Amino acid sequence: MMNMKEKEDNDIIEQLKALPRYGPRAVFRMKVFASTLVPSLGSALAGNRTPGLGWGARPAWTRPGRMVAAAGMALLLAFIVFSSLMLASGSSLPGEALYGLKRAREQIGLALTWSQQGKAEQNLSLAAARLSELDNLIQKGVTDSDRIKQLASDYTRETAAVAQALKQNPGSGESQVLAKRLQALQTQKANMVSRLAAASPAGVYAESEGAAVKVKDATGAGPLGPTGQVSGVTNSEGEYSFGVNASNPDRLSGLDAFIEQEGRKEVVPVFESVKAKGPYAVQVDPPARVLELDKPTMFTMKITRGDGSPVAMKPIKLIDASLTSAVNGRKGEALLWTDASGACSFTVTKTSRDASSRFDLQVEEAGWTDAGEVLRLGGLEAPATAAASDGVAVTSIGGNTNPQRLELDNGLVKVVAEHNTAGEIISSLVRSTGSTAAGPLSDTLPVEAHALSEHVTAGGPTLIFATDKAAGYETRLEMQVAGGSVVKTYQVVVASGDPYASISCKVVVTGSAVQLTRANPGLLKTFLLSTPAGASIEVGGKKVSPPAATEQNLLLSFEIGNPYIAYSTNSDVVFIACPIDSETYPQAWSLSSGTLSPSPRDTSALAENGYNSMIIFGMAERADLDSVVSKARAGIVDPARVASSPGDAQSSNGFALVVRPGLEELQKGSHQVTLKIFKQYQKVLQAF
Repeated sequence: MMNMKEKEDNDIIEQLKALPRYGPRAVFRMKVFASTLVPSLGSALAGNRTPGLGWGARPAWTRPGRMVAAAGMALLLAFIVFSSLMLASGSSLPGEALYGLKRAREQIGLALTWSQQGKAEQNLSLAAARLSELDNLIQKGVTDSDRIKQLASDYTRETAAVAQALKQNPGSGESQVLAKRLQALQTQKANMVSRLAAASPAGVYAESEGAAVKVKDATGAGPLGPTGQVSGVTNSEGEYSFGVNASNPDRLSGLDAFIEQEGRKEVVPVFESVKAKGPYAVQVDPPARVLELDKPTMFTMKITRGDGSPVAMKPIKLIDASLTSAVNGRKGEALLWTDASGACSFTVTKTSRDASSRFDLQVEEAGWTDAGEVLRLGGLEAPATAAASDGVAVTSIGGNTNPQRLELDNGLVKVVAEHNTAGEIISSLVRSTGSTAAGPLSDTLPVEAHALSEHVTAGGPTLIFATDKAAGYETRLEMQVAGGSVVKTYQVVVASGDPYASISCKVVVTGSAVQLTRANPGLLKTFLLSTPAGASIEVGGKKVSPPAATEQNLLLSFEIGNPYIAYSTNSDVVFIACPIDSETYPQAWSLSSGTLSPSPRDTSALAENGYNSMIIFGMAERADLDSVVSKARAGIVDPARVASSPGDAQSSNGFALVVRPGLEELQKGSHQVTLKIFKQYQKVLQAF
């Protein structure tokens, strides 16, 4: 029979268990939990010494039982505490106390995953976790190089494991999904690292200790005193401080910093805040700050009015009073025209580092209207050994916004694109050192639309970016029908060191055109390559004979892990390959007597939703074909190889500059300004 003390203890336990919101202290919670599992143990822990329950005044030989209970309690407490710590570690970041526990838990989970597919998915999840941690660090402003380097190393290891798994089983549906996720993650990584470099170069670049710095006032407004300049050397943290008189903060915008170290000489605007004035909003891409001397860089500028309408089809002037740059080959003043969207493309070549170039804009609307300063560019003179050994040369014939002909040549292949209405994406692809030519590579829309008595509008080729690493252009085809349209936008990119071009296509179908494309699936086909007569053709490595002109097209299937077609001309082999992460990864190719093209899987679904697709188009010697195709298919998984991000226009051989306080923070009076200088040519963060 239960005594009063035992009854009171059990009543308390039951009341505590029944509390809806508030729990007791940790020790009481342990007692409640223990009493549920082992009532006698719970009574003992509650303090009951009733002999009937074995916990009263006892001889010495019974005391080990109490020790066992205490040990059990300690283990239980340890388990609960450990579980709580494991749960709390989930949101920890590098450098925090629980981060090591978080990583240990991840490795245990990876070790307990047995299948190759499961491990690859786990590796991808861990890589995503590292990017999430990097993002959190950036947001918190914690960007010290040690933490960033560790994250970069871990991310690289995890993604390398995923890539290895894809190589071992490239053809499965699971691998295609995994590759697509990897591509998205790599894109996220590239964007995040660019954001990290912009937010804090300290996380990416080495500090420039011992650099010679001179700050000059280009306007003669007097913020640096009567001499108009100050000079010194950066300290161990890459910093140089100087005093300014900000009686009129606007006058500080003319300050230039001249930096010299290790054979590099750079001039860069101290403050980069640039705002157009008047009735216009102006956007210039890329947001470059320093250009290497004598290396042209393509910019795009879009001008809108206060009501958001574009300043369309208008003459404009870009004026560089310093005469240290050339716009489309002209110094001082360049006359340009905007297109229907208010945009204008132009090339800037920095010709001198005597001063930064500050470009003023004027717009012709009922007279020339001053739109203010729209672009500031410094210049860099780098050692010859620092320059890239190869690159992509761009030749443009015709107007800036819509040239008649573009040539992209990386020394291995030359891609030629001409404006036409026949749907040509690439007019020809040629070996840079030979005479073998391939192409054209065309779209089916104009021919199919003509059969339906519809009209197709063609735009481009338009150069969308050009750097020392890569260049790309865009063409656009549009078929308008009553109540709808079919629009195909192609982007062609040639990167340094690659004997091929990457071609992507975005197809958008709207309104009544959905039904039209369902009834006429040929409207949705892309990438129609003309093949020369008598060429030896291989599909997935197996030779095939094309049909005669009077015969129907052959529908050729291939191993899903080997999706390429090649044809031989002389000693060169032309190939088209599909990356495994393509949204419209084909199961077959359609081969006629003179053309071949990938066949999409489900044209009905494509008509309803539109789609994106991609191919690799290149040329190689026979002995190199397999390795080149493998490189092309693997390389496209990492968009960072295609240097199309705006930040790529920024010189990577010079210096990055961080200024504190910023121009907008300076009030009237005397201030101390600190320049922190980083070496863009020496990365602390190498693994990314």
